[in-house]
Amino acid sequence: MSSCNPTSTPIDTKSKLSGTSGTPCEDPSLFRSLGGALQYLTFTRPDISYAVQQICLFMHAPMTSHMHALKRVIRYIQGVLHVSSRYQIADIFTKGLPSVLFPDFRDSLSIRPPPALTAGVY
Repeated sequence: MSSCNPTSTPIDTKSKLSGTSGTPCEDPSLFRSLGGALQYLTFTRPDISYAVQQICLFMHAPMTSHMHALKRVIRYIQGVLHVSSRYQIADIFTKGLPSVLFPDFRDSLSIRPPPALTAGVY
């Protein structure tokens, strides 16, 4: 799956997962293993938590449609895996930033500048 096409959403919004549709999964242990790994990943990736929760409802009897949904989450993760983390908006609260970047991050969070910087010259 390292060369798969990424998706923009972790779950298909048009179809609903069902426990009775489709054929049984060829390798239920692989499904459970991948599902468990994705559940662990939701601690740091809350954007996939709903999709993983819906897929893991069918751990007891996975179908091929459930495996396809699970692979879709993996393709989504593959697409957003390379997010630059050098400077993120949360860094304004946790790290010392270069003074050049600070105003841009402050504006991204809609934080007003200090009054001394907004007061006009009299």
